[in-house]
Amino acid sequence: MGNCIEKFNSVLNNSVCSGEIYQRWFDYRASITKFAVSNMINGGNVIIVGAGNLFDINIEEISANSTGITLADIDVETVAKGLADRKIEQQKISIVKTDFGGMDSNDIFNNIDEFINSDDAAGMKKLLNNYTFGTSEYSVKGTFDTVFLSSVYTQMFIPQFLEKLRTSILNEERKSVFLETALSFSARLIARINGEIIDLGKKDATVCAWSDILEYQNNDNALQDINRYIEDEEWMDSLYNTYFGNYGHGLGSYGISNLADRLVEVGYKWMMWPFDESRSLIVKIIHGKIK
Repeated sequence: MGNCIEKFNSVLNNSVCSGEIYQRWFDYRASITKFAVSNMINGGNVIIVGAGNLFDINIEEISANSTGITLADIDVETVAKGLADRKIEQQKISIVKTDFGGMDSNDIFNNIDEFINSDDAAGMKKLLNNYTFGTSEYSVKGTFDTVFLSSVYTQMFIPQFLEKLRTSILNEERKSVFLETALSFSARLIARINGEIIDLGKKDATVCAWSDILEYQNNDNALQDINRYIEDEEWMDSLYNTYFGNYGHGLGSYGISNLADRLVEVGYKWMMWPFDESRSLIVKIIHGKIK
């Protein structure tokens, strides 16, 4: 049984696929787009990896500054629906299906299911530690002047893994053992994805990536201060460094940090993402050039 990851991502994308959410993200989308356009190579060809439902970037503005756009995602139906809903002309736009690391092609989650159901943490650890990332039949061809990477780090592997743990009969102690192995694998997966992102760019191409780093409940008093100082780079850096000192990297921060280390002339900005009625996410967006 294949396409487990594709199906999960389709459900995930559709869970935020509404006009209300699209409007809620208006300012956030404008901020992402402004940063992206100001750092892209004008008149070049662009790829957006993890395009999803296109809720976090204004394709029209990217299109106006490029000769062509490729939208890459494992869930191509949602991407096509996003274009249709926005009534965006597709003359310069192509949609390609991509499966980074070839995980869906290798049915990795079906194997993980067996280990969780049999409470075989050692077996799953051996599987993931020895997993060799391959080239999927759904791989992007070509190189690009500008590569955009949407907020995929926190959406790949772990959310689906956590759902499988949630519905399992394992107790909390055993779930923690399985999760530790999964998080270690996720770090390796993220590094692999970043390598593939670099490979998509021409020499001196621009890479721009963003990810959610911190999460707050909307009724959290700390969020008021963050809203006030979100444009103050030094203040935000201090806030994050305190968090990092206490808890270390999360998936999003590790992904952004690992990618930034592979680029030169790196710049960044902090942004607020009003995700839904109950939560707001703090996003870090970076740009840099391929060495």
